[in-house]
Amino acid sequence: MELGDRPLCTVVHVAAGVPAASEFWPAVDGVVIAGQGHGSPLGAVLGRPDAGELDSIGPGELGVLDRHRVVAATPILADTEREMLLAR
Repeated sequence: MELGDRPLCTVVHVAAGVPAASEFWPAVDGVVIAGQGHGSPLGAVLGRPDAGELDSIGPGELGVLDRHRVVAATPILADTEREMLLAR
């Protein structure tokens, strides 16, 4: 399967911040942001100033950025799933 002009690839990368220099980040097809303040730094790396809209996602929201859109979304999780994600 292809997405645009490149083969589809799934990679999960969890980071507390956006690395300033990396060949990986400018080539991503989509990013999910789980905390406030990551949109603008990500937008700077990807050349997507619209990603700044995700800086102020609310509690329980995820920011989703792909080649075509920037959107805040509220995932619907079962209580067990939510507990697993929030367990520390």
